[in-house]
Amino acid sequence: NFLAVFLAVGFGADVMFVYTDIWRESVRYAESPADRLAWTYSRAVKASLATTSTTALSFLCNMASVIRALRQFGFFMGICVMSTWLLITFVYMPLAVVDEIYLSRFRLEFKKDPDDNTPSFKSRMFEFLNIILYKMRWPVIVLSVAFVGLCLGTSIQGVELGSGLPSIFPDEHNMNRGAAIFADNFDSVTDVFGPAFLEPERQAVVCGERDFVTDDLTCSMYWCEARLNAQTTMDKPKAWAGNGTCNCWRKPLTGCPATDLTAPVRLRFVGPAELQNAQLAAEVAEHLLVGAATNGVDHTQFGRAVLMESKKSLPSLLQQVWETGDTALTDFTEARVDLNRTDAESSCGFEEICFCVGSFACRLDETWTRTSDMSLRSYGKSWRRLEEEIVEDAGEDEEEENSGAKNRRGLQ
Repeated sequence: NFLAVFLAVGFGADVMFVYTDIWRESVRYAESPADRLAWTYSRAVKASLATTSTTALSFLCNMASVIRALRQFGFFMGICVMSTWLLITFVYMPLAVVDEIYLSRFRLEFKKDPDDNTPSFKSRMFEFLNIILYKMRWPVIVLSVAFVGLCLGTSIQGVELGSGLPSIFPDEHNMNRGAAIFADNFDSVTDVFGPAFLEPERQAVVCGERDFVTDDLTCSMYWCEARLNAQTTMDKPKAWAGNGTCNCWRKPLTGCPATDLTAPVRLRFVGPAELQNAQLAAEVAEHLLVGAATNGVDHTQFGRAVLMESKKSLPSLLQQVWETGDTALTDFTEARVDLNRTDAESSCGFEEICFCVGSFACRLDETWTRTSDMSLRSYGKSWRRLEEEIVEDAGEDEEEENSGAKNRRGLQ
């Protein structure tokens, strides 16, 4: 586009001047065009690359910005500047060689009379300028400093500190004009609805990925930085369809007291708005038992019905891909159960977070390790009876445990 042409001409002119001057100077040190080109490259490449690379790096530093448009601008400008240097280095200099070999005979040259020792106009002009500048060096320095000070003093007199917030747009911009129209033509909320009206909260508590393992948080929303993977090549992630594969990461809990023999286990799912009881009793329960056995947690008293009753929805999770600026607001659910520690030295429990099909994957720290994937399938109405049997079996087990305790107290 026109911007690229404008930048290429603007930044490329400096590099062309460097190559042109050194190419003209090479005629004093080499004869053949090949030797002249080698002599030019040995000096011009380093000089031009030093200036061009610093300019490109200054633009590429904008890629550290959180503003997507600024990142794109910095990347575009950096690539444009370096591309200009490459084109001039590998295209312009061969053209200079072609011009020297084939087109030099078509140029007009003015030759001086060999007996004329008068210096050229260029030499006489610069010699005169050097004499003037040398004799007037102190007045030039003093007048330059005085001129800069006069400009600064004049501008400082009209400078005023702004009392309000900085404005990106000028006063006549629609953004500022619209705010003025609302302020002048519309009453405040208190005037319209009365003094008893309470304005809605304008701030909310957002919990980061470090809060995934923390209980009792009043979070309005969760947030994490997502990593770029095959699922994030699309504009928006696919919605959870009720079944699919979930990629899970596990983090062991530490620092529990030796007297506390409870090992809490919590699984969180990104994507599903709600898990079916059948999924909790089947795939989720089997995945949990494998994790408990791997982490040395006693799961002999594990009850699938308890896991089914523990499911709950969490505030939505906002995932943001830094490289592209894409965001996704996904559902967040969890299920948890308390297991038992085998002894005071065994595991304190563990946390898992599973990113299901159609969701981004958060960037987690090194304390999280990848576990086996969990495949959730959708169950129909035929599972309803088996689900009821699981709940009934859990109730019978509880009654047997209570009756056994009563018998033991009677024998005592």
